[in-house]
Amino acid sequence: IGDKFIGVQYFLNLFLVGAMLFLPYMILSNYLFYLGKTKVLSFFSVLSTVIYLSVLFLLLPYGIDYLPYATITGQIVTVFSLGLLFYFWRNKYENGR
Repeated sequence: IGDKFIGVQYFLNLFLVGAMLFLPYMILSNYLFYLGKTKVLSFFSVLSTVIYLSVLFLLLPYGIDYLPYATITGQIVTVFSLGLLFYFWRNKYENGR
């Protein structure tokens, strides 16, 4: 593309990691929609957005190089929290409770 795009690979790789974490979110959120847990799902989505914005504002003074880490952190929090919900509710519904 040219010499002006030399540093793009760093950002592209980090944003691709954040985008790849979106796939487990979609799978877990569809399962939770199936179980009718939309309120809990929306709560954790808003919580992850608040965490994303918090990390974004914390990393902002350090420069633009650290901003993709806010995306990765927000996605990790979302996937981890929905993974825990999936684990507990899957056992609950499989056991017939």
